[in-house]
Amino acid sequence: MVVRDRYTFQVGRIALRGGDALERMFSKGVELAGTVTDERGAAVQAVTVCALRRADSGGPARYAPAMWGRTDARGQFVLGPGAAAPDGVYIAAVMPSGCDTATVPNVPERLAQYPPTYAPGVTSVADAREIALDAGAASSVSITLKPGPATRLDGRLVGYVNTTVVPGQIVLEPPDGAASIVRTARISSDGRFAFVGLTPGAYRLIVAPKRGPDPLKWAVQSVVIAGEPIRRLLMPLHSTMALAGRIEFAGHLSMLYKTPVFLTVNAYRVGDRGEVGRLMPSGWDSVGPDGVFGITGLMPGAYLLSVSGTEPFGWHPKAALYSGPPGEATRLAPGDGRAGRAGRPVQDRGLTGGRLPGGGGSLRAPRAGSRVLRVASSLGRADVSR
Repeated sequence: MVVRDRYTFQVGRIALRGGDALERMFSKGVELAGTVTDERGAAVQAVTVCALRRADSGGPARYAPAMWGRTDARGQFVLGPGAAAPDGVYIAAVMPSGCDTATVPNVPERLAQYPPTYAPGVTSVADAREIALDAGAASSVSITLKPGPATRLDGRLVGYVNTTVVPGQIVLEPPDGAASIVRTARISSDGRFAFVGLTPGAYRLIVAPKRGPDPLKWAVQSVVIAGEPIRRLLMPLHSTMALAGRIEFAGHLSMLYKTPVFLTVNAYRVGDRGEVGRLMPSGWDSVGPDGVFGITGLMPGAYLLSVSGTEPFGWHPKAALYSGPPGEATRLAPGDGRAGRAGRPVQDRGLTGGRLPGGGGSLRAPRAGSRVLRVASSLGRADVSR
């Protein structure tokens, strides 16, 4: 144990002998203090203040939340203790709806009228004052709130059903910008949701399928905010789609038949903006004894497919589950469902080069109008036929 005034750290258990010395370094993160007042000079309490750190990308300035907290009854705040934020260039901002992905619920009406305000008191990131913070120096800042275009978005999902105790979630993707933050909000049992403090711009709302006892549904809708006080929106929900196919092993009619091989086909969603992609679910399915798989509960988008579980038995999916050149994603459009041959994993017999065996083959006749994905198994080339 290491004990300091008001702090106790558990560093773990170690064995020490006589004469041994123990030394452990603790790094202190940066800190930022300050006050928040409104346009009349009155202290603003219980509002969220963020410190956004500039990314060291070498391109246009972009900022991401690094630490945040709330003001006290005197409008004062201290950011940093416990956050261990690194040295760097920061901007400070007051964001009534919060700095994290999850939107602050039930923002008071007196605060919802304010858009995000950056120090010293501007609503544009381009005009924000940058602050160089390091752990060895104390920094302070004052922020004055100013009313501006700040829209409350009230929405309802048409046909929403949630019989579980876990609330659903909706994602709000903001316009791309230097300090744009992807938001999420809870969906009530009757399908209602709300976001506050939205500045003018084009947004995208996303409801991803939620696994559980209820029907799997998805929704994606764009909305343009023009600075109106309140914007109301209805979002229809849609049924999910599926990706199906069959795994085959080169040179074997059925490697899976009466063989204890447990394979899984995975569909990883790709192509979304980084923060949005982390909130989108992927899909998977176990391969049946006949090699057939079917991944359900998918929404439109691009998916990278892979197969796992063959390696312990010496089989490697050289060209399995590609809809084109290796690494190219399979796309699902609204109302689309795809079924097809997933390709042929080829057994590794110690060969490292040369042309791989196998030739794709044909599928059983698909239903009229359905879309079939056929993969030339070994070479990883594909064609789509009807």
